[in-house]
Amino acid sequence: MNIFEKKELYSRKDIRRLLGFENPNNIGGPWSTGYVRHEDEFYIFSTISQAGRTGHNYDNKLDHGILHWYTKNNHSFNVPSIQKMVSGD
Repeated sequence: MNIFEKKELYSRKDIRRLLGFENPNNIGGPWSTGYVRHEDEFYIFSTISQAGRTGHNYDNKLDHGILHWYTKNNHSFNVPSIQKMVSGD
């Protein structure tokens, strides 16, 4: 699905609106975390080079166009959702 423009900034509400959610302002559950899966797509909510709204700083950064992203504290590369995310499916 390509409904987003490169180099544009999108809030969670923007993404939910573009995906056609009936109430895009109703942010909660997985939509308030670092990533969410909707249908067959993953959406990563990553703060770059600064702390996020909760004060956590996961050292996320862009390096020559590559995102170095740290997920939720209790998740590792072996968590099924992360495996699905990187599988290419």
